[in-house]
Amino acid sequence: MDEMELFENGEHLAVVIGSSMLEELKVDGCSILSIPVRESQWNHDMSPWEADPLFPNGDPFTGGAECFFEKLEEDLDPVLASHSGMHILMGYSLAGLFSLYICTLTDRFDSCASVSGSLWYPGWTSYLETHPLQCRHCYLSLGDREKNAKHPLMKTVETATVSTEHLLKPYCDCVFELNPGTHFGPEGERLNKALQWLLSRPH
Repeated sequence: MDEMELFENGEHLAVVIGSSMLEELKVDGCSILSIPVRESQWNHDMSPWEADPLFPNGDPFTGGAECFFEKLEEDLDPVLASHSGMHILMGYSLAGLFSLYICTLTDRFDSCASVSGSLWYPGWTSYLETHPLQCRHCYLSLGDREKNAKHPLMKTVETATVSTEHLLKPYCDCVFELNPGTHFGPEGERLNKALQWLLSRPH
């Protein structure tokens, strides 16, 4: 895809979905591949299956994540092949859910990160019970006030993230961290924490 941007900086590769907050991800030894997501397509491209809109007059979630990833594969595979170190898939918010979901479908990535991930998504933890991640390391994080969201479904995000951690730990090197603040915290800083932790793992 022409929209991809590769910032070459070493043998490891972090594929960052849907975030423009990349200035803090300049880590020695790790290249960054930025995959933009059009705002108008966000609820389609990042959602694993269909779900109702969160708010009246909001856009529904239309379950296009697998299709979006399939369109990336032809361009993504040679970039992965050209980096001999760890391959990481990571995203923020709904892109964090996307990253976990894609890692249940493919073993192309050693590691994944769901940063302030939308793990409140209907059916997510039930799906994960029967669809394990195919990567070795996983980083999960939330803001410590995300559970105070007004929407009743979004209030479940911390419980769902803890459940995700418990489901992963028997077979995956997994950590869950709470950061100060709401969902709308320092995105770049939180992504950097995720990347630093994953790069510290054995590979």
